[in-house]
Order: sequence, then C-alpha cells, then structure tokens
Amino acid sequence: MPHPLSSFIEQLARYGPLSTGNRKSILELPTVVERIDRQTHLAREGDVGGSLLVLTGGFALRQKGSNDGGDQISALNLQGDPLNLPSMYLAAYDSDVVALAGAEVASVPKSDFLSLTEDSRAVAYAILRMSLVDACIGREWLLNVACRDARSRIAYFLCSHAERMGERGLVSDGAFDVPLTQEQLGAVTGLTSVHVNRKLKSLETEGLIARKGRSVRILNIEDLMTAGSFKPSRLR
Repeated sequence: MPHPLSSFIEQLARYGPLSTGNRKSILELPTVVERIDRQTHLAREGDVGGSLLVLTGGFALRQKGSNDGGDQISALNLQGDPLNLPSMYLAAYDSDVVALAGAEVASVPKSDFLSLTEDSRAVAYAILRMSLVDACIGREWLLNVACRDARSRIAYFLCSHAERMGERGLVSDGAFDVPLTQEQLGAVTGLTSVHVNRKLKSLETEGLIARKGRSVRILNIEDLMTAGSFKPSRLR
C-alpha cells in the first residue's frame, strides 16, 4: 500500500529534483490520515495552522466567503496537493479549505514540516516553486472570471481541470471526474447554476464535450481550448 505522502512527493518532484534521501525524509514525517465522509471544512479563514494538510485522495476546495453569504472558489485541489501551505509561513490563513466527500487528508505537524524545509534546500526549493505556480494558476482563474464570457469561462475551467487530472493519471479512456455541483461550478466561474447548466448543454450540443453524471469526456480538445482561450501550462 502506498505511503500517504507518496502523491505529495511526486507533485513536489515536478517542481524540483528530490534525492532518495529527500524522499525518505518526507516519508518519515509523522502523519495522521483522515477519511472524509461528507463535505467538511478543514480550515477556515483566520486559522493559525498547526499542521500541514495534504490531500492524499479525492478532491478539496479553496474558497473565500463574502459578507452577503456568497462563496468564490479559488482552487480545486487534487491528490497530492498541500491544502494550507501559506499558513505554514503566515500568521493566519486567508481562505477556507473544504474537503469533498470521499477525500482523504493527511496532516503533518507544522514544526516537523518546517524543520524539514530548513534542513533540506531541495525540498524548500520545490515548495517555493510549487507555491509560485499555484499563484500563477490563481491569476489565470481571476482572469477567467473577470474578462471572459460565460461559455469561455466554462470551457477554460474544463481544459484546465483536464490538464491537471491528466498530469496525475486521473483520466481514464479520455474521461475525468468533475466533482462539483453546478452551484459549486458557478462559484468557480462567477455564474449562476442555471447559466452553468445552459453552457454545459451548449458545449455538448456543439460536440465539444460529453457528460455522464459528473464524468466529462472532451471530444474536441482543439475547439474547446479555442473557446476557453486556454494554453497548455508552461509553468513547470
């Protein structure tokens, strides 16, 4: 059975070379794993993080709430992603972290994680690059919500999500899971759930995607990328 932090190591290795010793040091971190049975807040804005949270299975969301009760989802986290990395270095976290049902989350004491990054330049470098790329992706999401029409927003999200799922081997026979309700997809794209539903149906009618439940298959990636003004990532 794979170690709970194996997927985290593989993601870190995308951002900087890790030696056998680096990997061993990560695997030796004290780790507690929790299986999430229902949508659950793991951290809230203003929390002082005592542990690094790593998504070891399933999906999680990063979101911010407004005074009128609305939420803006700023990230959809996948297996291997750290969920609250900024709170390891900042006084408090600026977002909510929500694990979706079926997720698995590992927690590592903050002091042990910081000791590792202080002792290993290679791990610290990979963490830094991971954080910078995450910030770049966040700016792309901001551009998507602020400057594109509804069809383009949905198309961009699907292309971006498909790329990240493919990188992690989570695409099967061209299909991948989109674990969001239409309300949540609206909170990603700044649209109402009704508008999301209409645009998804439109993309299906155009022959760009096919849907079965929450599984999506892209039928025409070139046209979908054009619709979403999406360019494959060159960040890593």
